[in-house]
Amino acid sequence: MQVGEIKIADQSDFDRLKDLCQFHDGWTQVYHSSMTVVWTRANDVSDFNMIKVGAVSTLPSATHYHSNLK
Repeated sequence: MQVGEIKIADQSDFDRLKDLCQFHDGWTQVYHSSMTVVWTRANDVSDFNMIKVGAVSTLPSATHYHSNLK
């Protein structure tokens, strides 16, 4: 998987996404608070930076995003 590429994801794509989420090499931390961290990184296919956000929740895990919206 490359930035800007569109295709059906395979296992190597999920592994790359996992690495992008877990490792911060090449990323610049641009914001940090007690519950949120934001990183950015340039890419070679666009003038827009990639962004990733890490957040800490104080809600119980069973409470997250339960919705009955129709």
